[in-house]
Amino acid sequence: MIFQLFIPNKQQHFITVDGVVVVLWLVYFTIFWGFEGLLFSKGSLIGMVYGISLVCVSLFLLIAFHFRYEPLRGKLQGDIVLAADGIHVNDHYYALTDITSIDFFVGDYYGHNPPMRHTLNPRLSQGVNNYIKFTDAIGKEHQYYFKLFSANGSQELYPIIKQATVLGKMPLLRGLELLGINDYDEIQRFKAEHFKG
Repeated sequence: MIFQLFIPNKQQHFITVDGVVVVLWLVYFTIFWGFEGLLFSKGSLIGMVYGISLVCVSLFLLIAFHFRYEPLRGKLQGDIVLAADGIHVNDHYYALTDITSIDFFVGDYYGHNPPMRHTLNPRLSQGVNNYIKFTDAIGKEHQYYFKLFSANGSQELYPIIKQATVLGKMPLLRGLELLGINDYDEIQRFKAEHFKG
């Protein structure tokens, strides 16, 4: 299956909406509560206007950013093909038989909105927090991020996960976990189908 390759920008630091709002609240509490009476009293008109404005802005951001996509923080560049026989990354090919170990980290997809994520930052995911990590025949470790477009997008990885598990490139328990096989009968059926003899 072909996926878009994502190259994260790990060098750049980003200013977040959470950070800005926290600074604004700290300024409010410092000026109107911490140093009360030195600059303004907490009951002054400017203190009340600042506090009410800050509450309104915080509530607006909480609601508005609930429906916005988070910044990409990197770039989509090229393709990665994850097939049962191997991995194609742009012009490079890594045969699965030549890979010594492999693992996948998936669970993010475009539009994913984690339910327990308490933040004022945009909440909807770009779907690029998925990656494959493997060691090639000469012992070099590779890690490639890729984009998934749907909650079921990880199922497109099942052929390579099955093959990697059968070839011993991935531990059996990890392969079963990624394939969503946790029932005893299903595990035995998987072993019977793929580990004959």
